[in-house]
Amino acid sequence: MNADGNIINSILSQISTIQMETTKNKMVIAAKIYDHMQAKNINKEEMSKKLKISLNDMAFFLSGTKDFNVGELTKISLALDTPINELI
Repeated sequence: MNADGNIINSILSQISTIQMETTKNKMVIAAKIYDHMQAKNINKEEMSKKLKISLNDMAFFLSGTKDFNVGELTKISLALDTPINELI
């Protein structure tokens, strides 16, 4: 195995199952939000205005790294007129 493969395997071996699942879930939630935005023809600028957040914050929301709380997900579900359970 090459040096890059050894480095990647070393890093992955240090990540717990909980960390991996948490990262996956963050990415899934971000993707679902984006899918609902696309389905309703809402772009990032429009969504950031609906949520009263900056465009940079909206980009962070969609990056797959945001640790959403219930309040944020509630605002997003209302802005998208989508039940919250469809976002998680």
